[in-house]
Amino acid sequence: MRGPLTLCALLLAASVLPSAVFAAPAQSLPDVRSAVVGGAAALAFRPEELLKPAAAQVEGALSPLIERPSSLKTVSLEFRKIEELVRTKSPAAAALEKSRKALKDQREDADQALEAQISLYGAQQEMYEAQIPALREAVSGYEALAEEDSENSSVWEAAASAAEAQLALARTMSAALSASVNGLEAAARDARIASDDAYDSALIENLKSRAELVKGAEDLALSLVSLQAEEDGLARAQAACERTVRALEVMVRYGRASRLALDQAKQAASAVASQAESLERAEADAGSGLALMCGMEGCSVRIKDRPRADEDALRAMDWEEDLKTALGSSFSIRAASETNDSTALFGSEAQKDAAAAALKSAGSAVRGSFREIFDRVIEKAKAADLAAEDAAVEQKLLDAASVSLERGMISQNAWLDAKDRAEAAKSAREAALDELFRAFRDYEWALKGLTDRP
Repeated sequence: MRGPLTLCALLLAASVLPSAVFAAPAQSLPDVRSAVVGGAAALAFRPEELLKPAAAQVEGALSPLIERPSSLKTVSLEFRKIEELVRTKSPAAAALEKSRKALKDQREDADQALEAQISLYGAQQEMYEAQIPALREAVSGYEALAEEDSENSSVWEAAASAAEAQLALARTMSAALSASVNGLEAAARDARIASDDAYDSALIENLKSRAELVKGAEDLALSLVSLQAEEDGLARAQAACERTVRALEVMVRYGRASRLALDQAKQAASAVASQAESLERAEADAGSGLALMCGMEGCSVRIKDRPRADEDALRAMDWEEDLKTALGSSFSIRAASETNDSTALFGSEAQKDAAAAALKSAGSAVRGSFREIFDRVIEKAKAADLAAEDAAVEQKLLDAASVSLERGMISQNAWLDAKDRAEAAKSAREAALDELFRAFRDYEWALKGLTDRP
C-alpha cells in the first residue's frame, strides 16, 4: 500500500517545493518527505472550514472501502475449524470416502467369491471321500458272495466290477477336487496378496488426496487472510489521498498549487478506490470458493482470526528427528514401497530393479523437499523478527512525533504521516507473521506425509 501513499505525498510535495526538487534523484525522497511536512505545516493557520468544501468536492473520487452489498451471506469462520469441515462436509471429501468404501467392497467381494468356490469344491470332495469306504466294503462283499454262491458268481463278479469302477471314480474325483481346492487356495492367497497390494496403493492415494484437499482449503484460507489484511492498508492509503486532495484544494485557492497537481491527486484517489473494489471482488471469490470446499453453500466466508505459529512448536523443531517422521509418513514413499513389495513377489527382474530405483528416488525427493520446507520456516522466522524490530522503531518515531505535535513543533499532517508509517510497519510485521505461519503449516503437513509441494 506504499504505492498510493507515496504518490499522494509526492503530489502534495510537487505543489509546494521549488523546481530544484524535481531535478533531485530518486535517492532524495526522504528530503522530499521532510519538505512535504514543512509544506503541510504552512497550512496550519488556514481556517478549518476551508477544508470542508474540498472534501465535499472529492467525495465522488473516494468510494467507501469494502461496503458494497453482497448477494451472498457472509459467515465468519475460525481457521482451526477448516480441516474438520473439509473432512466431514466437503462434497469432494465425501466422494473420496465413497471411493474408499468401494475399493474395500470390491476386495471383500473378490474374497467372498473365491471362498464360495473353494467351499463348493471342498464339499464335493468330502462327498466323494465319504463314498469310498462304503464302495470298498461293497467290492469286498460282492467278491465274497461270488466265492460263496458259485451258481451266481458271474452276477456277483459283475456287481463287484461295477463297485470297483465307482470306487475308482470316487477316488479320482476326490483327488481331482482336492487338487482343485489346493490350487484355488493358493490362487486365493496370491489374489488376496495382489488385491491387498492394489487396495493399499489405492488407499494411500485416497488418503493423500484427502490431505491435499484439506491443505488446499487451508492455503486458500490463508490467502483470504492476506486479502483481508490489505483492507487496513488501503484504508490508510485512502485517508492519505484524502488529506492530499484537501490540502491541494486549499492551496489551489491561494495560488500555491497547480490545478494539474490537484487533478493528479484525485486520479490517485480514484486508483485507490479501484484497488478497494478489486480487493472486494478478490475476497468475495476466495470466500465463496472456500465456503464450497467446506461444504457450505450459498455463502461467503471470512476468516475471523489470524492464525500464528506456536513459539514452543517452533523451538521444538528438530531436523534429524522430524526428517525421520516425514520419511515414515510420506505418501510418495509409502506408494513407492507398496509397488516395490508387490513387484518383489510377482514382477520380473527388470520390474523389481525399476521399483527399487523408484523407491530410492522417492526417498531422495522427500529429503530434498523437507530440507526446503525446514529452511523456509527458519527464513520466515528471521524475517518476522526483523519486521518486529522495524515496527518497534516506527512506533518510537511515532511516539516522538506525538510529543512534537503536542509542543507545536510539527503539523497534524506530519503526525499523521508518522502514524501511517507506524501502522504500515505493524502491518508488515503481521504480514511477516502470516508468512511464518504458512511456512510452519507446510512443515506440519510435511510431517503428516505431504512434501510434494514445498
